[in-house]
Amino acid sequence: MLTIIGIFVALGIARHRALALGLDRTHLYRFTMWTLVGAVLGGHIADTLCYHPDKIGQFVEGIVWWNNPWELLELWDGWRSFGGFFGAIVAALVWRNYQVQPTVWFSMPGFAELEILGLARREQRQPVLALADVCFSVFPMAWAFNRFDSVLIHDHLGTRATRESVFVVFADSVPRYDLGLLDLLVTLLLGVLAAGTWKSNVKTGTYICLFGVLYSPARFVLDFLCRKSGHNVAPLYGTLTPAQWGFAVLFLLSAALFVKILGSSDDRASFA
Repeated sequence: MLTIIGIFVALGIARHRALALGLDRTHLYRFTMWTLVGAVLGGHIADTLCYHPDKIGQFVEGIVWWNNPWELLELWDGWRSFGGFFGAIVAALVWRNYQVQPTVWFSMPGFAELEILGLARREQRQPVLALADVCFSVFPMAWAFNRFDSVLIHDHLGTRATRESVFVVFADSVPRYDLGLLDLLVTLLLGVLAAGTWKSNVKTGTYICLFGVLYSPARFVLDFLCRKSGHNVAPLYGTLTPAQWGFAVLFLLSAALFVKILGSSDDRASFA
């Protein structure tokens, strides 16, 4: 419920920012819906494939033993934030080039016609950078509600802590780092930084880069505090968790976009 409330709060602020910047509200709503769907799908797929591939099947002696291939469609069972970010990126790129419209699937001239909703390529690409920037300028507000939810239910407890502090929660008499609380503090700092620049004349894409360049390293470091034993242990690919690999890539993409923005002479209105 807190996550849903956070989304609506962020959408309300995004609407006012879009009006101030002269952006089409209808495009903003449609773009947001696409990216939310992409985030849900991407987050679940990342959780299933990277953290719980055994739920789908196992590869034993050259033979694939299927357990539950439908796990990929059970969207309520597991979600990872780094997968959500990449799912949102893919959805934004799809929305940029395609639109949903009725397509004739079956036709009997003079008798019946069956239409289904399908993707059709746009005649002209939709600019997404300005819309994405508005969304990212308010995203810390929505994400803070989500992280506060984690703080209340303590569903992101990390490795054993060496001493008691405000960042430690006792689980079965064992002190553990509350990663949800640490993530919330990082998000609040980003939210204050973003809100403090809303009235500034920043280039389009700045907020995307701000979030990717600052939040990704924080999440990369926090994952070193994940549990090393017991249940809910994050798997390692090499020496890093899937989230660390994901946020490392997100950081590089954000840094590359930031370099491109700094080297552009276009103003806010034209750079889309």
